[in-house]
Amino acid sequence: MTRKGWGSGVGYDAATMAAVVRELEAFRGGRVERIYQTARLEVVLLLSSRGARGRLLLSASPDHARAHLTAIMPQRPPAPPPFCMLLRRHLEGRRLLEVEQETGERVLGLRFAARDDLGRPAANLLVTEVMGRHSNIILVGTEGRILDAIKRVGATQSRHRQILPGLPYLPPPAARGRPPAELEPSHLLEAVRADLTLWQVLLGAVRGAGPTLARQVLLHCGLDPEQPAPELDRARAAAVVAALHRLDRDLRAGNFRPNLLEGPDGQPLEYWVFPLAGPGIRRRFATTGELLDHVYGHLARREAAQQAREVVATAIRRRLSRLDDLAGEMGRELEAARSEEGLRRWGELLTANLYRLPEKLSEVTLPDHLDPEHPLVTVPLDLRLTPAENARRYFERYSRARRTVRALSRRLAEVQEERAYLGSRLQALEAGAEPAALARELRERGYRVETPSPGVRSRPPRRPFARYRTSDGLLVLAGRNDRENEELLILHSSPADLWLHAQKIPGSHVILKTAGQPIPPASLREAAQIAAYHSRARRSGQVPVDYVERRHVRKPSGLPPGKVIYQGHRTLYVTPSEEVVGALRERADDPS
Repeated sequence: MTRKGWGSGVGYDAATMAAVVRELEAFRGGRVERIYQTARLEVVLLLSSRGARGRLLLSASPDHARAHLTAIMPQRPPAPPPFCMLLRRHLEGRRLLEVEQETGERVLGLRFAARDDLGRPAANLLVTEVMGRHSNIILVGTEGRILDAIKRVGATQSRHRQILPGLPYLPPPAARGRPPAELEPSHLLEAVRADLTLWQVLLGAVRGAGPTLARQVLLHCGLDPEQPAPELDRARAAAVVAALHRLDRDLRAGNFRPNLLEGPDGQPLEYWVFPLAGPGIRRRFATTGELLDHVYGHLARREAAQQAREVVATAIRRRLSRLDDLAGEMGRELEAARSEEGLRRWGELLTANLYRLPEKLSEVTLPDHLDPEHPLVTVPLDLRLTPAENARRYFERYSRARRTVRALSRRLAEVQEERAYLGSRLQALEAGAEPAALARELRERGYRVETPSPGVRSRPPRRPFARYRTSDGLLVLAGRNDRENEELLILHSSPADLWLHAQKIPGSHVILKTAGQPIPPASLREAAQIAAYHSRARRSGQVPVDYVERRHVRKPSGLPPGKVIYQGHRTLYVTPSEEVVGALRERADDPS
């Protein structure tokens, strides 16, 4: 029997797990074809049932722990680790008997057919605990004892709950609070404290409630989650409890609606398996697995890009540090060489007075006749050399110092130039330059830079451009960077399409696909709002947006990517609206 769960934690909560459990029901009675351990804390089970095939991802990653069906198959290691071999021995070829989730918990239990020591039918249990840094994947044998875990936990890590082979499996401590169905307004009011906000009250009072659930329930009730808790009166508490009861009924009925709030750059802001309120562009998904693939794929790519940037940045900083040391060393040598330039004067003084200088002197004091005041100058001498040989030695030392100064000055200028170049590359990297391209550029200049790993071994193809659909059903495409702006203009627009751009303001190129038909006024205004929203004037009141047929937009050679010239345009003034733009985005992404 499958038991429903409620939200707990940030991001992947127990409501999300309940939606995953519902999707996994399609594979109940099916078999495990193959098991792969795709990362140190991640396994994938290939399932088949009545002709359908699916991949179940189980992750105990401290930052991205989760369980869900996935369309992505990450690259497999060349040799299966011991935990993978254990799972294969006990689970491959076995039927999936039951999918379980404890109420209010992020603990997924998968029961597989097995036989006990006497050959009688029994079941092995594969448990995935999604609990942040305490997440784990545990295989429990037919007698309820742990066979092994992807992370073993000994007494030094936890005094209260060890996870080691041979020990009885004990579930994690139960979540605090009351189940939503049992909650009354008085229970919320009892949890009010002066130092809490409204969403923190829900965290303590509702079993399994996490930040997403707490914020969303309050937002749907028209309340500010950051509002001080003492402002919660009985009427508001009753509205919140009623919303929790409705959500509980939807959860039990399986009325899940996976969706996501995104920023204008496609950055995931918040996801859930029920409708989300709050600022951002709303995007719906057909299944929870698709939603989680999208969100965690984006997070993995962002982390991989950050790691790749760090690889290149480390190489640049290491070289900059070496150049700083080199510049300091050369500066000291240059200063010492310049101090030798006075030796020429000593040689000249000795040469001018050779006729009256006896040999075997350790020093001699002579008047400097080139100085109007004729100061006395003491010149050190080598007792082993004659005055003429001392003079010649001073001239030689001066010549060497002069050559050294020229060479060091030239080399120091080269070092400063190299430092300036590397500093600009580091600045470009921090501003978002592509790490792989930057590494290639540096290697072409002779630097030893490791090729940054893409990090994510398997990723779904990125959908080009931001997509919208107007109220009249017309498609609108917006570039998200200079490269996409260029591709959109040259490769993905027709002469009769409408081109829009915020007037004299940095922003995206926007194309309204017309198919050569007249443009309805509502679609024109909506496309202009999209162009204004994708510009730096996003938060302005009235934004001028130029629009013209694509045939009147040109990209002369020599202009940087994304830069164009156009003529014959008209201008429309619009006010960017995140709500309007989000609704147009939802129309384009609606799987139905």
